[in-house]
Amino acid sequence: MIAETLSLTDVAILATLFIFVTLMVVVLYLKMVPTDQAPSGSAERGDHSVTRDQSKAKSTRSKLAGDH
Repeated sequence: MIAETLSLTDVAILATLFIFVTLMVVVLYLKMVPTDQAPSGSAERGDHSVTRDQSKAKSTRSKLAGDH
């Protein structure tokens, strides 16, 4: 059998290679899968949707002021 021909050193090397390859596959998969998280540092720049909502409010107010 194969187990009879492998020494303890060979088994340790094969186990290390198996773990290394498995971790590499997991890391590469996680890099390929897109995440829904905002990029780091986006909190420092601020949320752009707030400024867009404020501009909508200003245009609505100006329309209401023009109607009077």
